[in-house]
Amino acid sequence: TGTLQASAPPAPFVSGARHAIPQLGDLTLTDVQVVTSAQNPAIAAGRAQVQIRMAAPAGVDWPTWLPVLRCFDGSAARSATVAEADGTTTLAYDVPMSVLGHAEESLWQITAPSDDGLGAAYRWAFPLALP
Repeated sequence: TGTLQASAPPAPFVSGARHAIPQLGDLTLTDVQVVTSAQNPAIAAGRAQVQIRMAAPAGVDWPTWLPVLRCFDGSAARSATVAEADGTTTLAYDVPMSVLGHAEESLWQITAPSDDGLGAAYRWAFPLALP
């Protein structure tokens, strides 16, 4: 019988570079912006909205790609809103202020849809700076 060996996940992609994602097409993460209640009073006190902007094909069914923001502390946020305008897609995540302003990087991850639930995962790493 064979031995099951774990493998390390591939290094995260670099923001600003175009990546060809099978089943999706070309995707370029262009900007990560943090918005607090100081900039938008609709955001609750003690919370922030992380906006991940990308150039991606129009009409992607994002929920099937299981987009998740994994913060440096291990917490995970699922995308609350998706907006498309002028060739840019924005996924917005509601997070506590406590995950902002740390040197450790957070990860944004999408997982390719698959019948067996074992789709390939694609990751980008970046710090979540205070605005």
